Amino acid sequence: MIPMRLTLLIAAALAAPAWAAAEMPDISITSDGTTGNGYRAWDGKGRVDFGDRPDWSLNGSFSWTHDHGSQETLSKQVALGFEHTPDDNWSYRGTLTGWRDYILDTRYFGPSWGVSYYINEAPTHSDAPPPMNESISNEDKDEAPPPPKEFLGFSFDNDLFFYHIPETTAAQTIKVKGKKPVKVPAGLAADNLSQWHPNFTVEKPLFGQIVVPSLEIGHYFYSGDPGVIESRAGAPRFGTGASGMSSTAGGLFKNDGTAALDVKLPWHCRLHGSLGAAQSATDNTWAISQELAFKTTVAGRVSVRGKWDHTIQGGSGTDLYTGTLTLLF
Repeated sequence: MIPMRLTLLIAAALAAPAWAAAEMPDISITSDGTTGNGYRAWDGKGRVDFGDRPDWSLNGSFSWTHDHGSQETLSKQVALGFEHTPDDNWSYRGTLTGWRDYILDTRYFGPSWGVSYYINEAPTHSDAPPPMNESISNEDKDEAPPPPKEFLGFSFDNDLFFYHIPETTAAQTIKVKGKKPVKVPAGLAADNLSQWHPNFTVEKPLFGQIVVPSLEIGHYFYSGDPGVIESRAGAPRFGTGASGMSSTAGGLFKNDGTAALDVKLPWHCRLHGSLGAAQSATDNTWAISQELAFKTTVAGRVSVRGKWDHTIQGGSGTDLYTGTLTLLF
């Protein structure tokens, strides 16, 4: 009879090749800070990728924001999400977000979900697999096939957020940039609002994937009057989980759109620029936002990104500057 200790050693030896062959997931940690015009924010993000594409990704983030603008706000946000890429054409994603402002006691939570479909170019002769009768060396067998080249991409995303503001316990004056101050008396009842934001994006890679222009348009639907929440919350800059321009321009919107351009540069560098516009849901005025970002990657493990945002809203401009550091393990 084989002793138990020897049995365990044999089982471990047999399992060792399987453990060695299994690929470890890719783990990345990102930290970024934003400042400008009395605005300070910090984000911490983590991501785990499984598979070659990767097939599955799990991500989480925590955000802290302190805004000394026309109305002081102090908010925190937590988000948990996933991405799934079953093949070279489809990609699915979802996120659950919670946000709260601790000065104005406003909060929202809810899911975001989306799907992308990519039309890929037909493989060239060099990309195509060899004929059935052509021999393949062992080295070629170990090499993964090159990823397909995207011809056209479509994305459809949704945010469904539930806003809540509790009963006011003390009178206060809410200041909104570009508008008259609003006096909120004590004893106002709590208010709830649901917001659905579907948005559609199309992108078209050009010049061998070096330049990728894209266009995004969206519309907001509300269950009630968004002016009630906005007037009592001071039209704050909501967290980055609220897609569109809600994190750079304050308030609740009716329509939004963004035109963007991504350029792949030499030495593992990338340049991103965008121009966006969002229409207020309360007074129909428009906010304009410009973004310019530069990213570089060192040794495939460290990436550094700098970003400048300029937003014009309510007749005045705001400049925000963001620095980002990402480590891949």
